[in-house]
Order: sequence, then C-alpha cells, then structure tokens
Amino acid sequence: MKRQFSRLLVLVTLITFSLFMGVTVKGQEASVEVAEAAICADVVNREPVDVGDEFETSVNRLFCFTKITGVQEPIEITHVWYWGEIERARVSVPVGGSGWRTWSTKAIQAHETGEWHVDVLGPIGELLKSLTFTVKGVPREEIARAPGTSALQVSEGVICRDAVDREPVDVGEEFESTVGKLFCFTKIEGVETPVEITHVWYYGDGERARTSLSVGGSGWRTWSTKNIMEHEIGEWHVDVLGPEGELLKTVQFTIIKERP
Repeated sequence: MKRQFSRLLVLVTLITFSLFMGVTVKGQEASVEVAEAAICADVVNREPVDVGDEFETSVNRLFCFTKITGVQEPIEITHVWYWGEIERARVSVPVGGSGWRTWSTKAIQAHETGEWHVDVLGPIGELLKSLTFTVKGVPREEIARAPGTSALQVSEGVICRDAVDREPVDVGEEFESTVGKLFCFTKIEGVETPVEITHVWYYGDGERARTSLSVGGSGWRTWSTKNIMEHEIGEWHVDVLGPEGELLKTVQFTIIKERP
C-alpha cells in the first residue's frame, strides 16, 4: 500500500511539474512582442536610418530592424524576406532580453521591383509582425527598349541539363544537388550587329559566375554552364544582361536535396 502511494505521489509530482513547465514556456512565448519594426536603408548606433515603405532599386541593400520586448530569457526570432510570394531570405537573429534591438539585411537586385514583405516569426514560428514595402525601378521591358540599348530581347531563356544541336535538353525549374552541371540556354532576337551578352549566375544573393557570350545576329542561340556543388541547395537565378549591362531576362531555378 505504501509503495503504491509513493508511486502515485511521484506521478502526481511529475504531472504537476510538466504542467508548470508548459505554462511557463507558453507564457514566455505569448509575451514576446515586436515593440518597434521598420524597413530602412541602414542601422547606426542600434537605430534605424532612412526608414520608409518605398525604395529605389539603387538602394542595393535594405535592413529589417526590430525591437523585441517581453523576453524573459534568450531566444531566437526569424526574419523571412519575401519578394511577392517568393521567399528570398530567412535569417535567424538572437534576442538576449526585453528591449533587445536586432536586424537582418537583404541585398536588392536590380530586377526585384514590386511588392515585398518581411514576416517576423517568434521562437516557435508564430507570426509576430509583418512589414510591407515596395521597391521601385524601371520595368525590365522598358530597360530592354531604352534608347541606346537596341531592341534586344530574350525570346527563350531556360535552365537545362545540356544543349544538343543548339537546343536545350531536360529543361526544368528544379534539379537535384547531384546534377553536377547546369546550362543557361538563351535565344536572342533583335540583333542588328554582333554584340555580347552576359549570363550572371546567382546562388541566393551571391554572384557565383559571370560569362560573356557572343551574339552574331537575330535568332542567335547561346548558353553558359555552371558546376553545381552538392551543398549549394536553395534558390538560384541567372540574370541575362545586354551589351550595356541592361537586364534582359531573369531565369530562376531551385536546387534540392537528392531524392531517396
């Protein structure tokens, strides 16, 4: 009888302790708040500088600044940057205590005009706040037709596994990390005299390769290649630039882990 009572007492104690810890953790999570949040051009002395909700593409880089309150012990929050509905960056930032100020940064590419937002997520992924902003710039179609840039157009631009007889092979938007090498295939129209175009390969926001290609006439087909390392998993894109550096087209693709 005493042994059964002892076991019952231990069980009750464990349940009480678990409930207490659950309430404590839940209370910690529920109390985390974003007291201040802003998109800005810089952060100086832990304060946001040039805060706004509209920026030119020439800004090159933006900051998401947050001040977090209600933190009882060190945690991590996450800033998730979206261009339209496309996730462009996910940054975990530490928060050491209540009133803590922290920020993430994001490089802005010349073609990434339009609506953006940053979701600020709490320690268990709960949405604490969402900040919206706009990046303004000349639409790529207007850039391609601007005076002095001729009427160059990319009538076909794809990522593929090979190019055979001047045609792309195994075209896709998603490739496994073991693919080894990929091709960016382009067909160029509107060429009056021989020119050079450039393929710039990006892994995330980091430039990984830049290849100049000769274009001899309208309807010209040309391509660049890039070795893909197995650890380079995530979002990629290739910017196709005209002879004066104008953006003609962006081709996006994703590298995923090898499927079982």
